[in-house]
Amino acid sequence: MEKILSGQVIKQNGGTFIISVGDHEIEAVGAVRLGESVVLCIRPENITLSVSLSQEGTSARNVFRGRIVKIVSMGVYQKVQLDCGFPLVANVTNHSLSELSLTEGKYVSASFKATAVRVIRKGE
Repeated sequence: MEKILSGQVIKQNGGTFIISVGDHEIEAVGAVRLGESVVLCIRPENITLSVSLSQEGTSARNVFRGRIVKIVSMGVYQKVQLDCGFPLVANVTNHSLSELSLTEGKYVSASFKATAVRVIRKGE
C-alpha cells in the first residue's frame, strides 16, 4: 500500500523539484509548476531504513529521521510504520528487522530516491 501525502511545489531544479509537506521538503522528478498543489505516493518497498542517522554516502535525495511507531508482521516481511514528521511506511525483511534491532520507539533514517516518488498533479 502506498503512503499518500499532499504538498505544494516550492522549488524547481531542472528535472527535479521540491515539495513542501508540512515542515519537510521532499524531492521528486517530473514536470510541474511552481506553487502547484500535488499528491505524492511512496511505496513501502522503496523505503530503505538505516540505524545510522547520517545523510552522507547515499544517492537517495530524500533522507528523514523518524521514530518507529508500529511494527506489523506480514509473515515473510515486516511493515514498519514511521513518524518522520509525516507518516511513512517501510517494508523490511525479517532478517533486516533482527539485524538492525528495529523496535517500536527506536529512531532510524528512512530514505528513498526522488525517482521513487509518484507525483499526481491535483489538476489531473
